[in-house]
Amino acid sequence: MNAKNVFLWGFDEHDLRSWPPDLVPTPAPAWPQEGPVLVHSRALEAFQAEALMHPLPDGRLPQAILYLPAGSQPPVEAWAYFDATVHEGEWDMLRGLLACPRLFEMEEAAENLPAAFLAELARPIRQLNSAELPLPEETREHLARCVTCRHAFDRSVEARLRRLGQGLWRDAEAAPDLAGDDLAGRVRSMRGRLAASRPLLQWLLDWREELRGLGLLEGLAADEAGRQVLAVLALDDPSRLTDWPPAARRMGLAELIAWASDALEHAHFRPASPAGAKAVALPIEHLPGRDWAAVVLPGCDEAHWPPAPPLPGGLTPAQRRAVGLATVEDAQAARRTQWRLALAAAPVVDVLWRQRDAEGQAVLPSPLVQTLRLDGAGLPARDPRVRRTLTPRPEAVPAPDARGLPLPAGRLSASAYEDLRHCPYRFFAMRLLGLRRVEEIDAATDAGDWGRWVHEVLQRFHQGRQGPGDAGADRAALDAAADAATATLRPHPADFLPYRAAWPQLRDAYLRWLADHEAQGARFVQAEMEARRPLGELTLVGRIDRIDRADAASQGRHLLIDYKTESEQRVRARLKDPGEDVQLPFYCALLGDEAVDAGYLSLGTDEARLFRLDDPMAARAALIGGVLQDLQAIASGASLRPLGEGAVCETCDARGLCRKDSRS
Repeated sequence: MNAKNVFLWGFDEHDLRSWPPDLVPTPAPAWPQEGPVLVHSRALEAFQAEALMHPLPDGRLPQAILYLPAGSQPPVEAWAYFDATVHEGEWDMLRGLLACPRLFEMEEAAENLPAAFLAELARPIRQLNSAELPLPEETREHLARCVTCRHAFDRSVEARLRRLGQGLWRDAEAAPDLAGDDLAGRVRSMRGRLAASRPLLQWLLDWREELRGLGLLEGLAADEAGRQVLAVLALDDPSRLTDWPPAARRMGLAELIAWASDALEHAHFRPASPAGAKAVALPIEHLPGRDWAAVVLPGCDEAHWPPAPPLPGGLTPAQRRAVGLATVEDAQAARRTQWRLALAAAPVVDVLWRQRDAEGQAVLPSPLVQTLRLDGAGLPARDPRVRRTLTPRPEAVPAPDARGLPLPAGRLSASAYEDLRHCPYRFFAMRLLGLRRVEEIDAATDAGDWGRWVHEVLQRFHQGRQGPGDAGADRAALDAAADAATATLRPHPADFLPYRAAWPQLRDAYLRWLADHEAQGARFVQAEMEARRPLGELTLVGRIDRIDRADAASQGRHLLIDYKTESEQRVRARLKDPGEDVQLPFYCALLGDEAVDAGYLSLGTDEARLFRLDDPMAARAALIGGVLQDLQAIASGASLRPLGEGAVCETCDARGLCRKDSRS
């Protein structure tokens, strides 16, 4: 095997004892100018500091891999700095990551493939030639030459496709790309063998054999949690249910699935206890009747151990007495009895409570503890904590200097400028350095998917509409556009059902608004228009949801409309202070010096309303001046400090980098 140099950061001699001979450890320079470099997890903070202080000449971070000891997990913020992670012992994976310096670039190319291309894929990505991919020619040529990069590219595409994956096998079974697939054939054959009803015992025997045939039984039996799953379902030894009468009852596949789900739902994973365990955790109700050498009662504060537990239901004390239910007095008496029995359960009982809650607020001991102390019972325990003198080390607020860091491709979008206005540090991290959060594979439909779907529906509707027409024809055309958008975007049917159920009300509300809008002389011109405008050394870019030719009262000016599916209150808040809104003035600036109107169209299920921007020309001029002033300040060395507050920080991907939580 050919030897390969591996640039290391933060390793010591102990880490290299089991190092493979074909990977030659080479200390990295003081700051790696080219990657990939392998960074030990113990040096994570030092690497983060160097990465922010000394980015590469083009503004990127170096290609880096985070090395983790066996069994450890990477911190959340690691994904902002590292292209991949590898655990101790995963040498084959490390060799693959080091095989080609363009591996990470190819994975990014997979993440940037158009969604429309993925939605229309008729064959597995691995069966496509590189020439068939919608990528730059040079990238396609590299994928055709480099097997390692092509495998990584295919894995990344498949991860994206899993977000659009089917929830049940029967939904995906008819897909044309599975027609000749060997695995699909094996699964289809197995489902055929498991279709007929049979006694539960026979189900378990057949199930066990199928697991063995797929090579899964041995893996489950070798895993601690897997062994408990097999035991709960009696798959470890189905014959032990031979004399159990319910095992002879016949059931279908659906009944078996329901039975297995219930069995697993009511079971709990119990890790193996070390031999001779000397401590047992159990509810306080289980203390009496056993011999204990000592008992510890934690959490005896006023919040967790009140004089009486809260009683369920909304009945008054008189009503509870009338129907024979326990009253507050009964609950208090029972709690006092439980307390006395707990204190008498062992010769030594330690009662613990906290003095402050998670927010730092003072917490009193339980009234039962306070009564105990007033009666003079019990002795104060020695505080096991050791007093230490700490030197104040205030957390420095990051204040990076972005001189020399150009915007990607010299372009500035409305969302990027909003980041700069909301929090300069967020703009620095997410826009100038190009850091991004790795999205989890999650197929659930959310409000963002609903908004994209509505945009797609309205674009299709207006592009196919010749002008004002019959209300019934418009309603039918909107429904047809909705069906076409669903076929293109393919939201998960079950998750999308609540949104689709609201569609008829939103459709009718929109058509009522459209009729009034067109009655005043307005006409649709264009939807989803890509616009750009040079501004000094930059280019402003954006996509305008819709452009109408306005009514006569507006002297025929164009009206820029941005759709909003959020609440009407949030739309009003955007325009409450004209100087704070960025999106509409930015879109006005994209059309140059043309006099235009602009507004947000709030699409609600009860009513659609257009909220216009006051004095769009003044807002446009103020925005252009602000853009030029802000970017000049950055070029002059102004520090980009984290200034975000409230909702801006709650969903910010750069929150872990600015250390806001450790400074709050």
